[in-house]
Amino acid sequence: MIPTCVYVFFTADYLIILIFGTLYSPVSIYLRIYMIYLLLKLIDLTGETFLLASNKPKTFLKLSAITAFFTLILSLLLIPRYEVYGAIISIIGPHSIYILYSNRLVKKQNNLFLNKKILFSMFKYILSSILSLCIIFIFVVLLSVNLNNSIFMVAFTSLYIFLFFILILIFKAIRINEVKEIMRIVKNSFIKSIY
Repeated sequence: MIPTCVYVFFTADYLIILIFGTLYSPVSIYLRIYMIYLLLKLIDLTGETFLLASNKPKTFLKLSAITAFFTLILSLLLIPRYEVYGAIISIIGPHSIYILYSNRLVKKQNNLFLNKKILFSMFKYILSSILSLCIIFIFVVLLSVNLNNSIFMVAFTSLYIFLFFILILIFKAIRINEVKEIMRIVKNSFIKSIY
């Protein structure tokens, strides 16, 4: 999820033009903001899942209701004045607070602390994503490639995925036996889908 969000965040202009045309190019800012929201939602996944799995539906319901209430209030206040930006703030603001509180609650109830190894691993993923894009953008600039062409965009995306996996292996964010296990699972699920 992290590499996809980073990729879409930095290539939003090209993706929107490629898929919808130049008329919709101003929409790319909203796609970028949505990628930020998705990253927040990824962080929220742990807190939300834990609250549901630990049989705390009332806590989950209270947090969701408070978030919905503040989203509604902020929407009523901000959307008439700031339009789309008001809608974005009214969604991301309360959800960010919900994420922080739910994760804090999970940590407090279970005496969990931030694991530096996990944070460092996430940093490696983000760094790998950004470095992959930088390397590819350098080639794009040097070769004067137009990413609005679908063939070049597919090649760009493929090269990004390849470089990302090479970099996470170099940075040891993932081990080779984990890659083999993922490949085995994908292969088995593909075989099951055929039969």
